[in-house]
Amino acid sequence: KESERTEKEKMSTEKIAVMVDSGCDIAPECIEKYGLWLLPLHIDYPEKAYLDGVDIDPQMVYDRYPKDYPKTSTPSLQEVIDKLGEIADAGFDKVIAVCISSGLSGTWNAVRLASLQQERVEVFAYDTRNISVASGLLGIWASHKVSQGLSFSEICRALEEKTFSSKVMFYMDSLEYLKRGGRIGTVTSMIGQALFPATNRAFTIRSPSSAVSKKANRSCSVKWSSSAKGTGSGSAWDTAQRQRNCRRWQKWL
Repeated sequence: KESERTEKEKMSTEKIAVMVDSGCDIAPECIEKYGLWLLPLHIDYPEKAYLDGVDIDPQMVYDRYPKDYPKTSTPSLQEVIDKLGEIADAGFDKVIAVCISSGLSGTWNAVRLASLQQERVEVFAYDTRNISVASGLLGIWASHKVSQGLSFSEICRALEEKTFSSKVMFYMDSLEYLKRGGRIGTVTSMIGQALFPATNRAFTIRSPSSAVSKKANRSCSVKWSSSAKGTGSGSAWDTAQRQRNCRRWQKWL
């Protein structure tokens, strides 16, 4: 009873914010609806580095293909510290930072390191071991639990337990972008293009098993399937699809 009373007292005083990186692919209307804080990744072109979801969107990237291929980079430590400062200025004292897999991006590590260089808010840097909407769902779920009144520690524990319950599948017309981004090697790309026609390329990203997690392996495993079919890779990432995902998330919650 004493522990329950202490937990309830914490719930009444905690001001919890949920921050998600832009790799979580949460639609802008969902960011606003669930009161999320966006930490943008960088989309780098020769003329400048854009902030994902701030001054560049997916359609702008598509419009420049195939002439221009951007690179991506993580937010700097100072950018993360500044974002945490904004959250503190808004009256929050705890932050749940939901990040795409540390095996695919350095964002989680940047948040972890930045949190140690400031004292204004307590930060739980959560490595989803996933990417895109599979990570985004966990951010929305966390926000939903905050609104229900769960404590900071309860939500953090629950998120860790949910890490291994999701996976994301995606279809690609070409393996060229995976190769350019360093996700697969040149040889793998050449063999894949030769063996499988474009209509038979699908990938699954799975969270690692709990046994792997105990070994502190935070990478995602990418499974290549030749059975799924689809048409057009761009449609999975455009604005209309994000809006449909937002409606699905509301039902899921």
